[in-house]
Amino acid sequence: MQGYNHLEVNLFAVGQNIDKLQTHCQVMAMVKANAYGAGAIAIAKFLETRNIQIFGVSHLSEALALREAGITAEICTIFAALDQYELVALHNVQICLSNLAECRALENVAKAHNKKIKVHLHIDTGMKRFGALPADALALANAICDSPWLTFYGAMTHLIGSSDPTFDPISKRQISSFFALLSQFKRRPALVHVANSAAARRFDLQGTNMTRIGLAYLGLHSNPIENQGLGLTPALKLTSTLAFINEGSQGDGVGYYHSYRIAQKQGRIGVVAIGYHDGFGNFLAQDGYVMIRNKRAKILSKICMDFTLVDLTDIPNARVGDSVTLFDQNLTAEEVARWGKLNVREFLSKLGPRVKRKYTYEESRHAREQEKIHTVV
Repeated sequence: MQGYNHLEVNLFAVGQNIDKLQTHCQVMAMVKANAYGAGAIAIAKFLETRNIQIFGVSHLSEALALREAGITAEICTIFAALDQYELVALHNVQICLSNLAECRALENVAKAHNKKIKVHLHIDTGMKRFGALPADALALANAICDSPWLTFYGAMTHLIGSSDPTFDPISKRQISSFFALLSQFKRRPALVHVANSAAARRFDLQGTNMTRIGLAYLGLHSNPIENQGLGLTPALKLTSTLAFINEGSQGDGVGYYHSYRIAQKQGRIGVVAIGYHDGFGNFLAQDGYVMIRNKRAKILSKICMDFTLVDLTDIPNARVGDSVTLFDQNLTAEEVARWGKLNVREFLSKLGPRVKRKYTYEESRHAREQEKIHTVV
């Protein structure tokens, strides 16, 4: 069997979602981590046709891969090592700066190449990851503004828990701190961005003019509040193949360490051609199931590196070669991730190289229903 594990990406749904998300604010489409598993190059090429003018990545290598694939829109990277700054200049990549050392190093590279480089001032309002501390942010902003080789193009911060209401007091302090600093800058940058899709829905961010959107253009969310009133359509479907069918009797052990034993008089075990190497890991085994012939097949035993064992006892018409659905618009990726107590971003980013990305463009019944609901609301 070749190519029997597929992540299907419905570009119609992606386009419909991004159109809704762009209604009130410019969007930086985040395509880091291979566009959350959906395929960064294919997603970026498609989103360029939907008026996305800037993409966000985490590592410079991701930006360079987009450039090599022919992406001409603006690209902003959160991180590049100092010895990579020449590549930043050569490939017209915007970069986030966190301190004066980075600023001076980038300025020297820009001067050497006789080229102005667009930068975003990253302010650390509480994440403790990247960013200038509030006490240092004004000096860095002044250095950027005064440089003839750098363009003060953006200012940003990163909220620590925007989708979780329990973190709202911290989020609000972060937002207040950011805007207080922004008001002191001698020049306001072209782009001001604080929010991901959750923050854009939940906080008053009138002082910003761009939102960083990632998971939402795939119609997914880490918290249901992120989708309230938007009517986004899930764009992803993960499928595999029923590779083999085995049988056993009551009391027979199943899988490694016989971590499951057949309870019925006769049991029927299906072998699905996906395992933890593919990102479908043991964190899903305890409560998980897959869909075969529109029926649930419970995951049995420990998931193997390359295969997953499921219960076919109540699906007597299942046959080798049947399609197996691991998530789609009904059994959602968010629900599957919850089985393993994972953020859906983490789950999707684990999908491995044997899962082939497949791109379709079709209006689904779910999309039509969501459009009707959204129109009524």
